[in-house]
Amino acid sequence: MYEHGKIPIFVLVRKSVNIKTSDTDMITINDVAKAAGVSKGTVDRVLHNRGEVSSKSREKVLRVIEELGYKPNVYASMLASQKKRTICCVIPEYVEGDFWSLTAKACLRLEKLRPATVSL
Repeated sequence: MYEHGKIPIFVLVRKSVNIKTSDTDMITINDVAKAAGVSKGTVDRVLHNRGEVSSKSREKVLRVIEELGYKPNVYASMLASQKKRTICCVIPEYVEGDFWSLTAKACLRLEKLRPATVSL
């Protein structure tokens, strides 16, 4: 603690870590691991509550997750899991040009982009 006049000044020295600061950049598991000083696998085990992780590492990872505002990317998780998902669109009868016709076109376009069965 240093004193500047009568006001005490506290200096906190912390290991600096390059973390994304842009609004468009998402915080990743790699960023959390780097900031917490643990492996990516340790962060994954803490997030999914599996495997053995020391309480010290678990607390460190959870603190960094909160500090950085880490939110899991649902889409990345779905892609990584390689599970097949079924999307069902129930669309009422429609007149060409209204909202539901656009929805039907989007569903059909989805079928072309990704092999799936689409029934309208």
